[in-house]
This record gives sequence, structure tokens and C-alpha cells, in this order.
Amino acid sequence: MEMTDRFDLPVTSASAAAIGDYVAAVDLLLSANTGAAELLERALAADPDFALAHVARARLLQLQARMPEARAAVAPAKELRSGVSAREQQHIDTISRAVEDCATEALALVYTHASEYPRDALPLSLALGVFGLLGFSGRLDHHEAQLALLEELAPHWGEDWWFLGYLGWAYIETGEVAAGTRLVERSLAGNPRNAHAAHQRVHGFFEAGDPSGGADFIRAWLSDYDRAGHLHCHLSWHLALFELARGDAERARAVYLDSIRPSVAQSAPMLSLADSASFLWRWRLYGAVPPLDQQWARSPNTRAGIFPRPVSPSPICMRPLPKQRSAMTNSCRGGSVDCTTSPGTAASRRAMLRPHCAPAPLPSPVVQTPRPRGCSKGRSPTCPGLAEVTRNARSSRTR
Repeated sequence: MEMTDRFDLPVTSASAAAIGDYVAAVDLLLSANTGAAELLERALAADPDFALAHVARARLLQLQARMPEARAAVAPAKELRSGVSAREQQHIDTISRAVEDCATEALALVYTHASEYPRDALPLSLALGVFGLLGFSGRLDHHEAQLALLEELAPHWGEDWWFLGYLGWAYIETGEVAAGTRLVERSLAGNPRNAHAAHQRVHGFFEAGDPSGGADFIRAWLSDYDRAGHLHCHLSWHLALFELARGDAERARAVYLDSIRPSVAQSAPMLSLADSASFLWRWRLYGAVPPLDQQWARSPNTRAGIFPRPVSPSPICMRPLPKQRSAMTNSCRGGSVDCTTSPGTAASRRAMLRPHCAPAPLPSPVVQTPRPRGCSKGRSPTCPGLAEVTRNARSSRTR
């Protein structure tokens, strides 16, 4: 009998138990919960030739910024590629290119794969979120592009909790807060422990201008979320900002000291660095007391410990100046569709899907990131992907 995953897609493995562990691991990975690593190890112990389990493990390691291990985990999946279905081969290829720092190729594969296998969640997830391939693409309209992609795929997904969360968040980020919030709440109803949906719901509270509602929601939700969870630090950051916004600086400081500062946060180094620096900056803007100057003084050492070789400037790292924005017209290859016109309409979002639009190069000089080894010549990413930014992350935390 043919065995399938949760998305009704056939899976090649000699072990039903291995497939069960794989399916559970992917759900934990997609919901930013702990435990996926152990399940994938058990699946591979039951079936060492389980190609999809190898590549899922590579993706998990990438999210943890353990890049040498992630690239090593891709290798057996690629070696086993010839023994699996066409869908599984393309699944492996898409995730492998992302892990190997070939962001532009990976994003193109996401679109191709989604058009053929719209319910294959793990490759699709590469494009989504703040640190996804669209978010790191350098496009000014990446939120609209994400919504266009998800709207195109929505008829295939029904009430799936993972998809509803990202679709709702895409609406929230493009200004349709009420509609997006309803979708996110449906996601949470389907899986109350979906940390991505909790994060998406928090954005709804922020956009609605409701810091009290946001603080009460996320404080309760975090109470039984594992501190080692991928989003624990970032959700705590949202909680601290909500507390600042509603005037409780002492509670905000307590959250920072307990869950956000790099010496205690267990998230990927880039996230803890960004969240800690962002909180300290806002603390000063609010004029909150007591001053956190000692925490600020540790920031340069923290940054140097995480990124001993700073990433070169790129469009993803810089907001273009007004003069520069005028040069960034989105002209589609082979056509005259303007993807920046009325971005909130469904028609304009669909226009972003094919052909792909990309911003014109910034007129100011930009230090080019070297093309990663293994990427096709001439197709290296304009902006580094998540793996490129976290390449130099160290596992140790600097106090």
C-alpha cells in the first residue's frame, strides 16, 4: 500500500514507522516547536535511506544556523535522489539549493514546485515569513508577492492550520488586518500550539493598535512554550514591546532580562541579536528607567561573537533613500506589467506571480557578496539568504 504524508503526498520509505515520525517532525518544524530533531533521528535510524527525512533534517539545522551540519545533511538526500519520485526529487532540489546558499535558484524552484505540487508544505515554507526567500529577495513588494503566491494556492489547502496562518499573516502585512486576523485565529483553532500562528496573531494586535490585548494574549501563550522553541525569544520581544507601549517598563525590562538578551535566549543567534538590540534601542527612545547602559555596552561584543565577519551591505540590509526609490521600477521581463500599481488588489497580486518582477539595481555602489560555491553562474542571489546571513553564527552565547 502506498504511504503518504499529512498532505496526501506519496512518500518513499521502507518503514511505516519512519514515515510516522517524519510526518510528526515536519509538523513540529512547521509550527516552530521543539522535538523535530529527535523524531527525524529516529526515522533515519528506522530507514537510513529515507531521503526526505535527510533533507528535512537539513532544513531544521539551517533554521538553527548550524550551517556546516545542514550542508552535510543535504548530501545523503541528494545521493538518494534517484530512488524517489519526481515530486520528492524536486522537493529535495528546492530545499538543497536554499541550504547551499543559492537563494535565487531556490526561490525559482519554490514557484515551479508549488505550481506542480501546491500542497508540499516544506519547500513552500522556504519562501514565507520575514526571513524567507521572498522577504530576503530585495523586493520592495515582498509582502504583496507573498500574498499573491498564497492566494494562488489557497484553493488547494482548505482548513489546514499551517497554511491558514501564513495566508492570514500575508493579509495582515498588506493592510487587511481584520480579514487576516480571522484566518490566523482559524489556524490557532486547528493547532493551538502553532508558534508561527501565535506570532502572526501578535502582528494583528500590533496593527490594530491594541498593546494590552497583545500582551495578555502572548504572555498566556508563552507560559507553556519551550524556551528552546525557535520563536521564544522573538515572541518575548513582542511581549516586551507591548508592555512598553502600555506603560509598564518594569515588566518589559523583566521580559528582556529573562528571555531576550543573548546570554539567555536560545533562538538562532541572528534572532537574539536583532531582538535584543531592537529592545534596547526602543528602551532609550521611550526614556525608560533605569538606563540599560551595561546591556548596551555588551552589544558590540555580542555582535562580534555572532558575526566575526560582518555581512557586506546589500539591498536587503538598507532601506533605499527616496532618490534611489525612483530608480527602482518593477518592470516585468517580456511585458509591461507594473507590479507596484495598486498592490492591494487581487489582480495586481496575481500579476506578480508570472512573470517574476525584480527591482532594478540600486544606483548607489553595493559591495557584492561572492557567489556561493555550487550556484549556477550568473544566478547568484542579489541578497544573501538566511543561510548566508547566519554563515558565521557561533553556537556559544556571549554575555
